[in-house]
Amino acid sequence: MEIEKLKTFIKEIYYSSEATSNKWKRGKTLIIGGSSLYPGAVILAAGNAINGANGYTAVCVPDSIKDIVFSKIPASEIRFEIKNEDDDFLEWNESISRYDSLLFGNGVKISDKNALFLKKILLKYSGYLIIDASGLNLLSMIDKEIVSNSKATIIITPHLGELSKLTDENLVDASEEKYRSFAGDFAKNYHLNILLKSYKSYLYTANGGERINSWPTSAACLGRAGTGDCLAGYLAALFASNGKRYEAIDLIDFADSIIHQVGMSEEREMGALFSPDLIADSVRRIIPSLAKKK
Repeated sequence: MEIEKLKTFIKEIYYSSEATSNKWKRGKTLIIGGSSLYPGAVILAAGNAINGANGYTAVCVPDSIKDIVFSKIPASEIRFEIKNEDDDFLEWNESISRYDSLLFGNGVKISDKNALFLKKILLKYSGYLIIDASGLNLLSMIDKEIVSNSKATIIITPHLGELSKLTDENLVDASEEKYRSFAGDFAKNYHLNILLKSYKSYLYTANGGERINSWPTSAACLGRAGTGDCLAGYLAALFASNGKRYEAIDLIDFADSIIHQVGMSEEREMGALFSPDLIADSVRRIIPSLAKKK
């Protein structure tokens, strides 16, 4: 997204709230994720969701990591309970439907039971559904007809390895032309939106839209475990707060652009010292500076 358009979005999203606005009107986000092996992923996602201008965020994790996760997430975020056992989420909770956006997959254990739980989400949830990280591996285990018939507005955020699993095609070493073609077809065939993360960002929509983001510098610091979790949390909150206001491709473009602006800025300042743990604070710093930039 070009800088002038980025500034316009920032002013509309962050600096134009109605005087009568409240947490219910600003949108509600639910994040379901985490496991004993990967407790940090959901912490990073929740930590950056607070920047998405939504009303509030709730977080649901397995019992095995509750203590560590809820001691690390922002104090304003809320606990949400789903029956679970051995890092598997077991039962659909009707309260999930009350949330405007749902992020699923960050740090989740890959298992048949969690794939079944994701299937229930696809069948019953009708809001904005962002599927990231391990959730994409679970998605590859589900009949794609269930995906295409879901009432949810689905956004997936794969890298090339994850897209390969979803399409049953090795795209890691494929040409740019080939993986662009597969990503575009997958979005159209299964009625979802894709942010394909590579050295460029490729955005695809269910109606055939395509957009490519390339950057003046590499922001190599973003090529680290954890940055995708931060982006996914930010996306989920943005869709809760502004999903009805903008086209999906524009919000995805905005979130991707903000995270890359953070990466480029922090790489100049900190180089290899930059960590995904700093992204949430960096977003809070860079939003006002971009809004004022001439």
